[in-house]
Amino acid sequence: MIASGTGQTIDMGSGGIAFVAEQQLKPGAFVEVSISWPVLLDKTLPMRLIVFGRVLRSVGCKTVCSVHRYEFRTQARDIQAPKAPRSDGMLRRWAEGFRKEALKTSQAGA
Repeated sequence: MIASGTGQTIDMGSGGIAFVAEQQLKPGAFVEVSISWPVLLDKTLPMRLIVFGRVLRSVGCKTVCSVHRYEFRTQARDIQAPKAPRSDGMLRRWAEGFRKEALKTSQAGA
């Protein structure tokens, strides 16, 4: 299932992010979290932190996800709530690569 929504960051570190989402997310689900960054690039360009990870736990709408991959991107000056899931397939490609790597690792350990 692909969905999008808005939320609020509670806490974040190098290994994970805690946030409140509009709906409960299932543990194990792949997620792409987009966070408006508080520091401007070159003192003029708004930035966004994009994180790819998996839901570790979820209690109601409070969720914690891992950080497997991240990148910074520039963002529009006017922040808008997402209207629909992104259509570039970046999360899907990352999730497929993650699954293949996990399969290789499990087969190598067997």
